[in-house]
Amino acid sequence: MPRDRGEWTGESTRLRDALSRRVFRDAATLAAASGLSIGEVEGMLGMLLLEGVVEHAGTGWRRRPGTE
Repeated sequence: MPRDRGEWTGESTRLRDALSRRVFRDAATLAAASGLSIGEVEGMLGMLLLEGVVEHAGTGWRRRPGTE
């Protein structure tokens, strides 16, 4: 079933599960936690940033508080 921000693929779900709401994590850490390549993670993070799902600070990323 589609969500408000479009359907999520299995890969983006794995990345979202690897993101913390409290701690900023770098792309390499997220790649290891999600089982994706760093390139895949970086591409998806850009899309999630445009959708307002993640925040970026320094070299780290986290899920925005208040998002699914």
